[in-house]
Amino acid sequence: MTTVMLAWVFFRAPDFETAYQFLSGLASWQTRQTSRAAIGAPLLAFAGGLLLMLGIDIPQAVTNNQTIMLRWPVLLRGLAYAALILILIVFRSEADVPFIYFQF
Repeated sequence: MTTVMLAWVFFRAPDFETAYQFLSGLASWQTRQTSRAAIGAPLLAFAGGLLLMLGIDIPQAVTNNQTIMLRWPVLLRGLAYAALILILIVFRSEADVPFIYFQF
């Protein structure tokens, strides 16, 4: 899976230099911008994703049941779905990115 994800970086980058800069930035946790806002936004997204992942994985691990969330009360599941939709809306990109296969 990791190999496929790394291959996508080279597939999407316009050249090898850009791909190398992107991968080295991931490995060193550095960005081109040094403002607090530039560092805070990725950390906030990472923390939100981590909380979401743990919110799904911990109940499954504790009960040893992969479908435990289907047994939650309807109101609790509805709140969880609403939170997921809110996360999608808040962390969406403002940039208009064309569909990747229109390039070919």
